[in-house]
Order: sequence, then structure tokens, then C-alpha cells
Amino acid sequence: MRKIVLFVVIIGVIVGGFQITKGQTVTEEKLKEEKAVTSGQESLQPRGELKRKDLKTIITCKSTKLNQREAKLIHDLKAAKEAGDERAVKIIEKKLGWTKSLSSKFKNTSLPPQRVIRENLTNGGEKWGEDILVSVPTWSSIKPAIASTSDGILFVVDEDADANYLDIYMSTDNGNTWNYYFSIYGGDNDPVNPSIVVGEGSEDWLFIAYELGNDLYVYRENLDTGDYDFILVVSNPVGVKHPQICVDSPEFSYWYVYITYAFGIIGAKQDYWEVRFQRSTDFGATWSSPITIATPAYGHLPRLDIDYGGDNLYIAYDNEYGPDDHDVYVRRSVDFGNTWDPAVALGYTTDDEYDPRVAATNGGSTVVVAYTRFYADSDSDIVLYYSTDNGNTWNYSFLPWTYDDEKTVDLVVSQSYGRIHAAFWRAWDVRYTWASYSDPSSWEPTILINEDNWVSGIYTRPTITVNPTQTLEEEACIAWTDYRFGIPYRVYFDAAYIPPPPPPTKHWTFMVYMDGDNNLESAAIDDFLEMASVGSNSDVNIVVQFDRIPGYDTSYGDWTICHRFYITPGMVPTEDNAISDWGDGSGGREVNMGDPQTLIDFVKWAMSNYPADNYVLVLWNHGNGWREAMEARGRFPLKAVCWDDTSAGDSLVMEEVGDALEIIENQSEQVDLVGFDACLMGMVEVAYEIKDHALVMVGSEETEPWDGWPYDTILADLVATPTMTPSDLACVIINRYGDSYGATSGTTLSAFDLTNISNLASAISSFADLMNSSPYKTEIATCRSGSQEYYYSSHIDLYHFADLVSTGVPDSAIQSAANNVKTEISNTIFCEFHGSQLPDSHGVAIYFPNCPDDSLDPDYNASVIDFASDTQWDEFLGWYCAPPELPDLIVTSITTDPTQPVEGEPVTIFVTVENQGPGDASGFYIDWYHHLDAPPSLYQVGDVFEYVPFLAAGATYTMTGTFTYSTAGDYNMYAQVDTEQTVIELDENNNVLGPQAVEVLPQCTTPPIIENISFDDCISELCVSDICVTAYDPCGGNLTYTWYTPDGGNIVGSGQCVQFDPPDTPPHICPYQVIVEVTSDASGLTTTETIPIYVKLAGDVNGDGVVNVLDKIIVRNNFGTSGEPGWIEADTNCDGVINVLDKIIVRDQFGQIGCSCSVY
Repeated sequence: MRKIVLFVVIIGVIVGGFQITKGQTVTEEKLKEEKAVTSGQESLQPRGELKRKDLKTIITCKSTKLNQREAKLIHDLKAAKEAGDERAVKIIEKKLGWTKSLSSKFKNTSLPPQRVIRENLTNGGEKWGEDILVSVPTWSSIKPAIASTSDGILFVVDEDADANYLDIYMSTDNGNTWNYYFSIYGGDNDPVNPSIVVGEGSEDWLFIAYELGNDLYVYRENLDTGDYDFILVVSNPVGVKHPQICVDSPEFSYWYVYITYAFGIIGAKQDYWEVRFQRSTDFGATWSSPITIATPAYGHLPRLDIDYGGDNLYIAYDNEYGPDDHDVYVRRSVDFGNTWDPAVALGYTTDDEYDPRVAATNGGSTVVVAYTRFYADSDSDIVLYYSTDNGNTWNYSFLPWTYDDEKTVDLVVSQSYGRIHAAFWRAWDVRYTWASYSDPSSWEPTILINEDNWVSGIYTRPTITVNPTQTLEEEACIAWTDYRFGIPYRVYFDAAYIPPPPPPTKHWTFMVYMDGDNNLESAAIDDFLEMASVGSNSDVNIVVQFDRIPGYDTSYGDWTICHRFYITPGMVPTEDNAISDWGDGSGGREVNMGDPQTLIDFVKWAMSNYPADNYVLVLWNHGNGWREAMEARGRFPLKAVCWDDTSAGDSLVMEEVGDALEIIENQSEQVDLVGFDACLMGMVEVAYEIKDHALVMVGSEETEPWDGWPYDTILADLVATPTMTPSDLACVIINRYGDSYGATSGTTLSAFDLTNISNLASAISSFADLMNSSPYKTEIATCRSGSQEYYYSSHIDLYHFADLVSTGVPDSAIQSAANNVKTEISNTIFCEFHGSQLPDSHGVAIYFPNCPDDSLDPDYNASVIDFASDTQWDEFLGWYCAPPELPDLIVTSITTDPTQPVEGEPVTIFVTVENQGPGDASGFYIDWYHHLDAPPSLYQVGDVFEYVPFLAAGATYTMTGTFTYSTAGDYNMYAQVDTEQTVIELDENNNVLGPQAVEVLPQCTTPPIIENISFDDCISELCVSDICVTAYDPCGGNLTYTWYTPDGGNIVGSGQCVQFDPPDTPPHICPYQVIVEVTSDASGLTTTETIPIYVKLAGDVNGDGVVNVLDKIIVRNNFGTSGEPGWIEADTNCDGVINVLDKIIVRDQFGQIGCSCSVY
């Protein structure tokens, strides 16, 4: 029968004194910014200066007394349980009356929750330093809980936070590797806060308690038969929270299962939570009625824990003494949870104390309760109370502390009664410490468990158990939630007995990422065979990931997926020789070689399985047909490598290569040498992308021949001298490549010292900045045209160009910068080969289109490559390739005068053109066409035209001419500028305006007709006459009105209505003549009308020609009245008021004789 082992469970998450619940947008990065993570000196002394109340050194528990009969039955029950006598146990339970209160609910396993196998999960076992990855989730794995069996099998359960699953992992080799076991699917609800325990004795069971919606479930599995089911323990519309489960094995062969949880209650003023307890005496099949352990104040949701040991059952929980003041309590049961002693308050202070954990020794008398005490933001400690007399008295202690955050502790005790183990969170690390079970007052200095400072700051609690198969010093096992480099949360594991990774036993691992998923398949097979002609040995690993394609080469089984090979001497690329397990239980498969994750997976796998002192990574992809394929897709080769035809032509752009190498370096090791067995990759832009994640790069300025690198001779040299450095190997590759193709070839290959690339980039940037906008564009263009070019004419040898500039541009600063570039190239390229067909090659190419014959690629910018972002080279290219300042001539308007021409009469034509370009225009024609059915063609002479010798940038010019339409009708006018195409323009297709419609009217001989004239025929010499003419044009034209008076006076206004203002003093002409001429623009004819207006003396009110007493009488009779000026005759001065002024006028003119209105 297997021994029983304890368990530990994660249930809560506390961050800086507040609880993080699901759905809050708190990030690890934000937490790290908000909390000052320090590395304070660890203290083993009490932190007494921060106590708010006197802590009792000893707290006494008041025990519940059993009567003599109950005590005797409990004694007998313990003996029967120890003996595994199930019949005797059940008889005694019946005598105690326990069976009368049993209640349970079984859950049909055909509906959620369900046990399922998730196909997209893989096994763990990946190592990160000494930490071991447990979970490989679809999303994030959080809140792990761990348990073990007596023979060392380890179980971890965690939440897959975004996928409605609990995932269970198992290790059968002491945690060195982890296998995905199964998942619990919650349907529409998330199963959360798992707690796990193993019970062993007369029967062996695995239990997982968890929340599902508002229900509490227990999954149980018989470890001997594999049978399992789901038990619905309790359902509650308010909710069931933070379940914790334990067993009383290994003390008893026939053991019980215990569970505690927070139970929601609907209150009168607010909901609140009770701490409740239930027990199962039949291995979790049925459960007792719940017992209320505590009713926390203020509606507080308690955090709690449960454990059995030393013949007693303990529940620890926190309660809210007041706002922001939680305290920790413990209750004990001496009769398997049937009755409970009164609660004991531990650490009763004004500080916030919460989140307790309890652990009791099996068969011993020691029990400990540890919890978090909050002092201030980013400053909390782990406080501990312990009892060495089965909970009768309690003593105060503490775990090692600093002024950093210490919180969320977990506890476990040895099965051998030797130690109490503790793990807790401190400033993004997991810390471990221990104390002797006989003296829990003294704890050892902590040990850092994780290798990187990336333990989650949200899901902070580690989980701890013991592995009984290990020694007392090495039995502790810890799992935790980790958040490394922004990837989803993962669960990691470590233990004292996990050895560090063994040191590399070989000098080199030679990794080839061979992308033959294209028309290069047969070349890939040839290179594979070249590698196999040498093969791996005791000093060198040769590892290949080889992707093939249908339809090209059918040899070696014509497989068309991707396989990995550890190449041995004489190996051939058949599927039988491929590696059958990539670490996830499966071997070859179809992959996308243009996906950076595929590259990352291969390199990490190779480094993990074939460690070495040095690593070389070759990105394999070359051949003339392949470059044509790239051109057909419109992709630019300086940015990409490893194109995968069966993955929609995907490829690795250089940003992806750089990012992949960075991830590989962070998660595994740095690649020492990166080689591109591919065309045109020997560029400064490529080297700059990977400069921080490798030491050496090998690449070619020119295209590579079909056969690529000679792997047989390269690897033979490496195997013969495995102690060579990465630089040595780079030179071997280049020398053997040169030997393979010969001194008269048109091939190149060079080795880059990536540690000097930043210096070279800085020199190039300064060089480009000086040339940019300089007055030497012509000289620079001459140097560019003379530079060594490659398959793509936009690729030139950088050294050769700088060398030409150093003598060809008459500027000392530019010459000095050019020489500095040459110096840094010499410091960067330490091995180089070029055939005599490319005599001016020096090892490093750069992108430099020969504008204007070439155009500047719009993708050459900071969003695509780092080199453009960090240097001035792209700005220089923008200036160099900018188009010249050219004019751009357009016709902006066509107008005529008159706007409606008349047949047979001349019309004035106006054509306005504008030079909207940045350059001046010289020598061009403007042509106007009176009517066309289609736009005019080039060189078509217009009806009106003019030669313009010059038009400045931004200026306009209007051509003026005349034309006579011979026939009335509708016409389509056009105008064209630069008809002879003598001006080179920015846009040669915008020189025409039209059609523009114009109506030509027929000839008309009828003059305008005046229909009506309204006017004041008799006015005072101090008033005006309003005159309006109504007329129309029988010819349909527009009318103009001309007014004049030959007899004196003034015409005020214009148009159809005017005013006649006569002279102010007599004598007056009787009558005055006002003449209006109405003219038609259609016919040109005019109609004249003479209008007579009599002007009387101002004092001649009645207009009888004499100023006399009758006029005085009229003024007197209307005196004091008012109206519009001139409203009646009595208003002699037309001021709108009959007053004394009117009397004065009559008086002053009394007796005078003037024009009589009565005559008219």
C-alpha cells in the first residue's frame, strides 16, 4: 500500500494589500512600475517597531470537552481507521450518529463539468535554467496547486484563464519532465480556484475541488482503477468561494476527506460570507451537512485553509475586525470535524492581516499558521504562529523579512516529521525557507527559487508540497505562476533535487534551417548528402530541419512535409532516419518556414537536445529560379529570406529574423554564428538587424550559385578542428566557398564581426548626413554610377562607393567621412572572397538605387528595417532620388466676352493657364478650339493660339484673342497648353481643359422695347424724382441702361432705376429732360426715351407757378404733421416735417414766379 503525502493549494491573489479579481486590467509591467522593487537585506529578527498592539507570546486555546462516551468512541474510531477496518469504522460512525446527517449530490458526467483531452495542449518539460516549464496552455495558466503520491508522482492543476478549463499535468520522474494528463471543462462557466490532494491507504484517490459558477464541485479519481466522477458538494445562488480540501491520511489507512469554503448569504443590508465545513467518510462519494465555522463581519469574503495532523483538524481563516483591518483566526476539531473548539485570534493587531495557510504534522504535535501582514504599500511580511502541543497554546514567530513585499505564503510539513517548508512571494521572486518541526520559531535564510525575476505580480502565490522519495534536505517541491518576457502566464516548477543542466559536452552544434519547400528541393537534397558525408561526431552536432515540396524531386521517398534530422555519417534523407519525437510526442509535420515561431521552435529544440559550447545557424534558401519567384511576388530581397511556397509564399523578413534570434537568446542561448546560404544577404542592413543577437554573420553580396555552400569541406574542417572559434569557422566557410567556385567566378562571400556593426552604422550615418543636401549631387552621382553593382543594380559595394567619393567629391569633410566608412568596413569584414568578375567587391553591400534610372523603394524605411530607423542613410537616399523641380502646366479657365456670342459678331476669347509645378516653364503654345467633338490631340493647332516664352513656377498667364462664330448654335470649346510638348512636366496628362459649352445666339434687328416708365413729374427744387424703366430685349440678350440730362441737374444711381436731383436754385427749365438709352448686348441696338420733369419753386406749394398766400395757407393747415420726405406739397424742403422751415421758405420766396406744374 502506498504511503500518503500532503498537499498545498493556491486560492487567492493579493497584490500590495488589495485583491486582484478576474477581469481587472492590471498588468505585470504596471505593477512593477508602481511598486519599488528593492533588494533589501533579509532580517531574521522580529519587526517589533511596527507592531500596533502587544502580541501575545502565548495564546491559549479553550478546548471543547467531549463526554466520556464520545471520547471513548473517538478513541476507538481512530484505532479502526489506523487499522483500515472499514466495518468497525462504519459501526462507530453510526454510534456517533454521523450517518444521520449525510447528504450528497452526484453530477452526470455527460454534461459539463467534463473530463476531456485537449488536442492543442502539449507536454511540458522545457527547461529555463534550472526552472522547468509545467504547462503549455492555449492561453494563460494561473493559480497552480500541487500534490504528490507516496511514490513520488507529482500532480499540478492550474486554471487556463481564458478557456473554461482546469488543466492537470503529471510528472512520473520527480518533476524533471511534465506530461499533460487531462482537463476539466466547465462549459459556459470558468472552473476556478482549484485545490488538489491525494489520499492513500485502503483506497487511493486524487481529489480536485473547485468553483464552477455558484457551485462547489469535487473531481475524484481512483488512482488504482482509473475510475472518476464529479461530485456537486454544494450549490448556492450567492456563490461558493475559495474551496480548500484535505485528507487525514497517512495517519489513517481508512481516511476521511475534508473541505472548507466561503458560503455566500443574502443579508438584510448586504450579502456576507460564512466559513463552512463538510466531511466525507466514503472517499468523497457523499458529504455531511455543512457546519458554519465563522461568520465574518462587514460582508468580508474570507481567505481560508484546512489541514489535518496530530489527531486534530484545523481551519485557519481571516476576518474583518474593521475597515482595512483583517485578523487571522484558527479553529480546531478533535473529533474529525464533528465539533469545533472556539476560535483563537492570532496576531490581533491594527495592521491588516490576511490570507492564512495552515499545516500540521502527521502523527506529531506541531501545527503552524502563516499569513500576510500589511504595513504599507510595497511592504508586507509573513507572520507565523505555531503550536507544539496540538493547538492548545500558540506562539508568535515570523519568516525572514525585508522591506520589500513578502506575501502569499504556502506551507507543507515533512512526512518524516523533520521539517516545515514554506514558500512565498517577494518582489517578483519565489523564496523558500524551512524550520525544524520541533522548533518552528527559528527559520533559515531564504533561497531564491526562480532563475529570472518574472514571477507573476498578480497571481503571486507559489504552491509547495514534498516528494517523499527524496531526502529531507531535498524533498520540497514548488510550482508558481510565471510571466516571462510578456508571453502568456505559464506554470513553472523547481525542487532542491532537480540538478542544474549538464554542461555542454560538444564544441559545436551546426544547425541548418533548410527551406526546400520550393523549386530548390533537389539542391537541398544535395546539400543534405554533403553534410552526411561528414556527419556528427563526439565534438560536433549537425542538426537539420528540412522542409520539402511536391512536384520537384521524388527521391528518398518523396515525402513532402518537414522533418528534423540529427545527421550521422552516411545518412540519407528518408523519413525512417528522421527524428520521431520533437519533444511533443510527434515527429515530422507540415510547417511554415516563413513563420518566425517555426525558426524559434527549431533552434530552441536543437539547443536543448544537442547542447554545445558554440552554435551556428544557417538560413538556407538560394538559386536563380527562386530569385525570379521573389521578383514575381513584388517582394524586395534585402528584407526577406526563407520563402515557403506551400504557405502562401510566406517568408522571414529581417525584422522577424532579428526578433526570433532575440527570443532564442533570452529563452535558450545566443547563436554565435548566423550564416545565410542565400542570395544577396551580405548587406549592412541585414547585419544591423541581427547585430545584438549573434557574434558573426556570413553572407554574400552577390547571388549564390545553385550548389550554395560546400558543406562537405566546411564540416570536414570543423570536425577536424572542433576547437575553432566562431570567427575561425566563418573564415573556413568563406575559404572553402572560394575554393569551390574559383578565383575567376562571379561569386562573393564575407564574414561580418557583428560587434562592430554599430560603429560602421554610425560612420555611414555621418557620411550620409554630410552628403545630404550638399551642392555635390552631380559628383556623388558620378561616384554612384561607377560603383560595383550586383544582381540587383540597387545593391552596390559600400567600400567601393566610399572610396570613389573620397577622391571624387571636392569637400574635405565628406572625404574624411568616406575614409572613416572604409576604416570601419575593414574593422567589420574580417574574411572576404570575391571572384575576378566582381573586382571591386569588399564584403559589404548597401542599398543605393541609381536614380533616376532606378526608383527608391518605398519599403526602405524605419518601419521595415532598423538600419533605416537608426541612421541618416534613408534620408540621404530620399534627397538623392528626389525628382527634379519640374513645371506642371494646366488650363484653369476658358471665358468669352460676351458670354453668349452672336453669330457673325466678334467674340473675345480668354484662356488662363497656370504653372502649378515647382519649376519654371519656357517656350510653349496655348491653343483654343471653338468646337471639338473630342479632346484635341498633341500638335493640333487651335482657332486662337499664342506662344508663351516663359512662365515662372506658381504664375498664371491669360491668352486673349478674338473669334467670330458664323452660325448660331451650341458649341464645345477646348483649350490646350504645351500643345507641341516642348516642356518636360511633372504631369504630361493634365494639359487640356474642356469640353466647355457655349451657346451662340442668332442675329436680331429688333431694338429693346421700353414697356413702362415711372417717375415724379413735378418736384420741388429741394426734392428728387425717382425714375424706373421697365424694358425687355426681343433678341434675348442682356440690357444695359445709360442715363443723362442735358439741361442740368444730376442723375443719381444706375441701372433700371435712378434719381433725378435738380438744381437747388432758380431759374428752372420747364421742363427738365432726362434721357435713358436701353441697349441690347445681343443685337447691339438701342432704344432712347426722353422723360420730362417739372421743377417748381420750393415755396410754390400748390404748383401754380407763383408763391402767394395760398401756399402759406397750405403750410399753416398742415403745420406740425410729418411723414416721408416730400410726402405732401407742404413739405417744401422734403425733410419729412411741416415746420417753421417750410414757413420760412414760403416767406423768402413770396411773390416769386417759376414753373407751373399745372401746365403739365
